[in-house]
Amino acid sequence: MSKSLIFALIYILISFALIILQSTLLVPRRLGALSPDFNLIMILFPAIYQGIRGGTALALTNCYIMDVMSGNTIGVYILSRMGVFVIIHRISNSVYYRNSIIQALLLFTGTLASWGFIYTVILMETEFDFQVSLGKVIVQGISNSTVGLLIFQLLDKINERVQR
Repeated sequence: MSKSLIFALIYILISFALIILQSTLLVPRRLGALSPDFNLIMILFPAIYQGIRGGTALALTNCYIMDVMSGNTIGVYILSRMGVFVIIHRISNSVYYRNSIIQALLLFTGTLASWGFIYTVILMETEFDFQVSLGKVIVQGISNSTVGLLIFQLLDKINERVQR
């Protein structure tokens, strides 16, 4: 079995476990804006660290898992999160992405872009009065950046061990 495939399987298992954790124990109703978005973090890892083909496959798999487990229409997470994936992947190609500050900024930017997609889709699809403050989005961006850096370090170490 190839080393890339082994890492992909480990990545999918970790994604699956984090999505379960996010949807059971760390739901936004309990923690509010401090609740990290593990799905977004796990989608941004391949956007930053992986090539376009492998990263896209990992991100699509993660989005599909989230679509299935959330009970939403299939494709909601795929469309919104893959837009963020493309944006962050393009930005990360232009910067030194191994720097923790750059990674935190990319995670923060990804959070803002994700909420922008969500806000736009809700406004286009419904008459629902969607209220989310910029302050809450910024707090979640900081939460995602903090937790995301730890997850990125863990995944990077796992990938290094698998590649040996």
